[in-house]
Amino acid sequence: MTVLWPTAASVSQDSVRTRQTASMFTQLRGTAEDLQRQLSTGQVADTWAGLGADRFRSLDLRARLANFDTWSDTISRTQTRLTLIDQFIGQIDKNRTSLRNELSPSGPVFLSSNQTVGQDIARSRLSEAIDMLNQQVDGVYFFAGRASDTKPVLPMATLLDGVGAQAGLRTLIDERRQADLGTGTGRLATSIAGATVSVTEDAAPFGMKLASVTSNLANATTTAPAGAPPSASVTLAGDPRDGDTLTFTFNLPDGGTTDIVLTARTTDNPGVGDDFAIGATPADTAANLKAALDTQIARKAATALSAASAMATARDFFRTDGTAPTRVVGPPFASATATTAGTAADTVIWYRGDTSADPRATTTARVDEGQPVGVGGQANEPAFAETLAQLAVLATETYPSSDANRVERYGEMVARAKAPAGAQTLQEIQQDFGIASARVATAKARNRDTQGTLKDALSGIEQPDTNTVVAALLSVQNRLQASYETTSMLSKMSLVNYLG
Repeated sequence: MTVLWPTAASVSQDSVRTRQTASMFTQLRGTAEDLQRQLSTGQVADTWAGLGADRFRSLDLRARLANFDTWSDTISRTQTRLTLIDQFIGQIDKNRTSLRNELSPSGPVFLSSNQTVGQDIARSRLSEAIDMLNQQVDGVYFFAGRASDTKPVLPMATLLDGVGAQAGLRTLIDERRQADLGTGTGRLATSIAGATVSVTEDAAPFGMKLASVTSNLANATTTAPAGAPPSASVTLAGDPRDGDTLTFTFNLPDGGTTDIVLTARTTDNPGVGDDFAIGATPADTAANLKAALDTQIARKAATALSAASAMATARDFFRTDGTAPTRVVGPPFASATATTAGTAADTVIWYRGDTSADPRATTTARVDEGQPVGVGGQANEPAFAETLAQLAVLATETYPSSDANRVERYGEMVARAKAPAGAQTLQEIQQDFGIASARVATAKARNRDTQGTLKDALSGIEQPDTNTVVAALLSVQNRLQASYETTSMLSKMSLVNYLG
């Protein structure tokens, strides 16, 4: 029998196949382990290098998503801020509106404090408005502009009554009222020469100022205000008709006007109040006219001028430029001829926050890649300042029973406290913040959609498809099994087994 010995070549080939099979087995096992890791971690790779060329896209997407996380946090905080601001302004406006309805200029009931119930309510509303404007969250004051760590409005007691050497609103109103009323004639002087009655202003910047004179008096000639200081007059050449009128219009310190209307009456109906009797001669009639004019000037000074003076002082006190209000140079104040700027040493400055021409821009919220949203506010904005001035006047003024004109003076004050806010309204401020809120909400929705798209793209790079991985793992496991069996068979081969 011939024995066939294995050649060196065949043995070498078997050895190579064994090594190749073992290498393949090792590779397959590595692949299986990687697939199992993907299933357990949900990640394609556990290193950036493992992502290959996609790692650059992954890094870019993650950076963009990080921005959205920051914007989302900003949006959340900004929406809270805007919601609170809207509530605060809404409450101030609601209080102001309800007070306007509660104030009664006619037939007021005065309390022992020489104020009305409406004034007590105004004091409470003033305190609440100040509290609203001083609201803050985490030490950030909403209505202080860039000075967000500073409480913007001083306490009500300090504003009204002052502190130490610093005079408050009550003192300033008293000083200005003395200067405006003078001796009680509103710093006006009347004179008569024959049948001519004249009214002349005081040269000082106080009191009532002549605006115009209108007349339908028969046999009368009027001259418009002119000269320095201005003067106006009426000259009678004969008897006016019964019921004819003469009207003087005066400018008041708060920017308003008041009229004195004098009506001619026959001698059978002698003049009382704002009437004047038609006398036997033009000179007699002129004398009666002057007497009626003097009476009405004193009444207007005590009522309309007094209220206008207080309102003008309050508006100047709650000025929006952050400086001290104007002071009357005195004492004595009744004969004062000039004003001067107050200082922080002698006058309360009500606002302590930042002053900017664009309050919304003092605080911005970056809610996306576009234009930042302005969400800043300042308590010294015109609508806030006017509201505080109107409430403060009501809270400050008193009407003693000894004042024969207190009902009319109170009515004049109520009319001014119920006047529109002027250049800016609280609703306009609310509208600004409402627009900002809408922009933030739009950015939030847009960011949410964009985030979803970016996360899907990132998932496609970093997260494997489970079904694909499972299928691949099964395939690898099958190949591993076959490789294992082949390797096992080869490892059992020897010269004895071969010869057997």
